[in-house]
This record gives sequence, C-alpha cells and structure tokens, in this order.
Amino acid sequence: MNKIKWFTGGNKRSEEAIKFLTILQANLKNTTDLPLIKILGEYSIELKNQQGSTPIILSRLNLDISRCLLNNKIHLSEENQKLIKDISSLSQIRYGY
Repeated sequence: MNKIKWFTGGNKRSEEAIKFLTILQANLKNTTDLPLIKILGEYSIELKNQQGSTPIILSRLNLDISRCLLNNKIHLSEENQKLIKDISSLSQIRYGY
C-alpha cells in the first residue's frame, strides 16, 4: 500500500480503495465468499461513480464488510485480511487539533 497521508483528499483515497477492492475480489474464489464479493463490487462502483463523500462511503464499506464476514462466517486468508485492513485504514482521517 502506498502511504496515504492524513490530509490526502477523497479522490486519492477512492483510487486506492478501488485498487484494493479489485485485488480482493480477484482473490476470493469460494462460493461462500459470494456475499462479500457482491458487497465489494457494489462499493467499487459507488467509489468509481463518486456517488457521495469518499470518507462516508469508506465508513459504510467497513461496516458492511464486518457485518458480512460475521453473518456469513467467512474466513479470509492472511493476504485478504491485510487487504481488508488496508481498506479500513483509508477511512482513518486525522483532523488537525
């Protein structure tokens, strides 16, 4: 993952998220992973079309991924866990206080 600075704008965060989502979708092969693949595809389209604020989309994505993993008892490989962690880190924005 390229190091995203805390002040990086939404477009760059969106580009990185789309890249990670695409890789993660390609890695998922099991039929049990289909609900997660569907969620990743939906959010990838939403980020590409810029249908809202990138930080809000990423926050919703994180919640939906967590919910999907728990509800469907999906277990990810180490590599895919790292990708999920990288996607999650994109939504961490520090505000200058």
